[in-house]
Amino acid sequence: MGPVVRAGTSHQSGSRRSAKGAALLALQLCKDQPHIPLKQACRMISTKYRANCSSVWQAMMHIRRRERDGPRRDPRWKLTAEEEETVIGMILAFDRSSMPLKARQIRDAIQHVFKVKVSATWISEFKQRHKKYLRTRTTKGIQTRRLKTTSPAEVKDWLDRLDLFLKRHHFPAKARFNIDETRVIPAMKQKYLVGAPGMNDLNKSNVRAGRIKCYGTCLPFISADGDVFMVSYVLKSKQETYFHEVIPDEPRGRSGRPHFYAITKSGFLNKTLFQDTLLQFEKEWHLKNPGLDCIIFLDNCSVHRSDNLVVEDIDANFVLSLATKGIWLYFFPPNTTAWLQPLDDAAFGLFKLELGRKHEDICFSSAALLNQDGSLNLQHVIDAESNAFSPKAIKRSWMNTGMSHPEDASRVDAAKIMRRASETFGVPKRKVSTLIERSAQGATRIIRSTQPLAKKESVKIPVEIGRMYQAHELRCLHQEHQTLLAEKAEQKRQKAQQREEMAQSRSRAREKRRIHRETQETAKEQRREHRRVQQKERAKAQTRKERANHCRKCQRTWKGGTGWVECEYCALFSLCGPCSKNIVMMAGHERNCPKRPSGE
Repeated sequence: MGPVVRAGTSHQSGSRRSAKGAALLALQLCKDQPHIPLKQACRMISTKYRANCSSVWQAMMHIRRRERDGPRRDPRWKLTAEEEETVIGMILAFDRSSMPLKARQIRDAIQHVFKVKVSATWISEFKQRHKKYLRTRTTKGIQTRRLKTTSPAEVKDWLDRLDLFLKRHHFPAKARFNIDETRVIPAMKQKYLVGAPGMNDLNKSNVRAGRIKCYGTCLPFISADGDVFMVSYVLKSKQETYFHEVIPDEPRGRSGRPHFYAITKSGFLNKTLFQDTLLQFEKEWHLKNPGLDCIIFLDNCSVHRSDNLVVEDIDANFVLSLATKGIWLYFFPPNTTAWLQPLDDAAFGLFKLELGRKHEDICFSSAALLNQDGSLNLQHVIDAESNAFSPKAIKRSWMNTGMSHPEDASRVDAAKIMRRASETFGVPKRKVSTLIERSAQGATRIIRSTQPLAKKESVKIPVEIGRMYQAHELRCLHQEHQTLLAEKAEQKRQKAQQREEMAQSRSRAREKRRIHRETQETAKEQRREHRRVQQKERAKAQTRKERANHCRKCQRTWKGGTGWVECEYCALFSLCGPCSKNIVMMAGHERNCPKRPSGE
């Protein structure tokens, strides 16, 4: 008889266990000692832990069936595990492309791809099952051109250059500023009010409120230590030569900040006002902090930049001229201010939220006390600014963006900036399963390679003022207008062709006239040359005649008398009558005359 196998080392009976726990112990005992049958192991474990033997046996069969066939899925799931992971990858791909999907879009995609219709409840349970990868969150709009145009590598290069600059120039927290402009418009959200039930048919759930308008532009200077150094306002007014607002009471004392106001028709900041604002900031800064340099981080708006660069005159560039005064302007990488600029993180949002609350309070007070609509003025804007730009909110904005380190506000948190850059560019934040990652990568490639869909383009049709048209009438007018434009284009083309032909004919005529002028000039030059030759010949003849009419011995001039003798060969050597009596001179010339024939 073989040795007795027991489930445990203790001879006393164990504590009571559930059927499922006893079944797991029995199966483990069979794996450890394969020669023990399943039923014997079931009886041993049931006796030891005082469990129902039949219940333990059913649990053992259920566990073995699950190990063999896999887990049985709830019929409400409707998709297999692989299909659900594919859906997760698709959702992550759209999120990395800054196009997070809504629940309705996910349901439409599942129905289109897997031919399964799911409900909104199923989507909620699906997100709950996969909460490790998916979250429901609120978003805010951003322009497409401001996304994914600056890669993490470019941000890393910007951080390296900033680190090199800060090693040579140290700026404390109070000397590190961020400036940007925002429109002074109250932020209005959906209101949930308390009122009487059943009144929708009477007042249509309306509430009295004043008209929202834009008051201008706000340009604050916030520092990393949570202070607002200076604020500049550009107010909107149709008459730029008048200040048509209340004169605000600004906070005084050490906690007060200087405010400056300018007037433009549009209420926007222009380059001249921006430069004047920075020059005023330079005066205020050196007045309060003499000898201390500061750095200002700002975006690449065209108003902020100065592209005039003259090597001989550094003051021609406004940015470089400020640097010589200790005011250093450092620009953010392009299209990164949505997540890198501190003012865009929380400060501006709180400012507009405070404006919205102030607007609601003013409208309520005016409606309740004066029975009229209320409106904000410049004093309300200053009060909202004082409440919104608190030291806590400003410090949190700097730390959220990574432009300020939690331990030292005079340093930047490079690791956090790189994480935000990677997340914004579409790099996954955490590792996911292989199938999900493959699905996300495939969907991302499809999204980025998809061609834009064809869409209808707007048309421009001349219409009559005050007349109503139907769609078919507009189509007829569009066809007539296109026909008219085509005729005008054809006429224009023909006129252009005629002008080209006339230009070519004029060019040919000019060429002919040029050739004729050149021919005439050549003929004139030939005639001039012929006259010059004739003049030379006549001069030579005259010279010969003059030489022939002079006596070579006494230089007497021949005047028609007799007795003169001349050379019989050249007729250029003459002697008068008295001199010709001496024949020696004439004979000597004739012997040496150049025209004397040879041989004589």
